Amino acid sequence: MALLLAAWTLFVWVGRLRNLMAEPGSVLEASRWSLAGSIAFTVLGLAVVAAALIRWFIRSDRSLPLAVWALAVFSTGVWLVRAVDIARGDHSFGFIAVHLVLAVVSIGLSGAAVAALRR
Repeated sequence: MALLLAAWTLFVWVGRLRNLMAEPGSVLEASRWSLAGSIAFTVLGLAVVAAALIRWFIRSDRSLPLAVWALAVFSTGVWLVRAVDIARGDHSFGFIAVHLVLAVVSIGLSGAAVAALRR
């Protein structure tokens, strides 16, 4: 479940980084928070992948729970705030629907990954 959370996170946030850099000068125009958040999610997703590899090859269970918890808490917190902001903002129905689905899947996977750690 941890790798599924990491894969989903990387899919969403590397895509966001790609969108930010799609047009010349767009990174400079993007909100610093948007860029920093996308980078933070990417780093946390990669940290979960690295911790899973360490667990697989070295048989150490110490880093994976920490990485999963960090990503899950960060993801849940950011998506709860972002979902409310997006839903209340001046956006099209399609934009709101897509982002609410991203939020629900991200929060659901976060909860499932944390629950899987307890087993």
